[in-house]
Amino acid sequence: MGTLRLGTFIDRYTFRYEREYPHPPERLWEALTDAKHMDAWLMPKNRIEARLGGRFHFTFGQEDDPREWSGTVAEFTPPEVVDFAYDNGGHMRFELHPIEGGTRLYFIQSFSPDFRQDDMSHKAGGDLPGGPDTPWRPGFMAGFLIGLIDLDAYVAGHGPTVKDQEEMVKRTHAGVHGSDWVTLTEAYRKLVRKTIPGGVSKADQ
Repeated sequence: MGTLRLGTFIDRYTFRYEREYPHPPERLWEALTDAKHMDAWLMPKNRIEARLGGRFHFTFGQEDDPREWSGTVAEFTPPEVVDFAYDNGGHMRFELHPIEGGTRLYFIQSFSPDFRQDDMSHKAGGDLPGGPDTPWRPGFMAGFLIGLIDLDAYVAGHGPTVKDQEEMVKRTHAGVHGSDWVTLTEAYRKLVRKTIPGGVSKADQ
């Protein structure tokens, strides 16, 4: 993978990823706002009404995992900003800034202070090194960064596909993880523990 920027905590409940892409904002925009494209690099089963006030639904598409992230498009300014506001509080926001030779993308995840993250068995708790009152599960954070890396390849026209994403999700739910995910998960565990002290991770138990 080489050297990767993991991202930055803005506050206890907000995290920002930053990446540069050799593509203009207009090419990235469709991949960030059209469900058929997001299915290939983010989650394999999504529905989006790509307009201000439109509804969205993000899911893993697994029978054994009914979790769904739903909400309303709170900001929609092509090809600059799209903000997905969760029904249960918080946002998933993409900001695109043109730079020489491409685009700088800021991907910002924020949660309300009363949000509680569930693990893969749909139970509260699990690997939360920032403490039980924080939403930062290292495996999820690693998954989002891998998705942003895949976004580059997808927009360039050489993968991944929706089928690739479906197979990856099946492996993840079966507890089979790639080496990149394992490495990044540990890196995020350390970052959360360092930035938001006082939490206990599964790795410490």
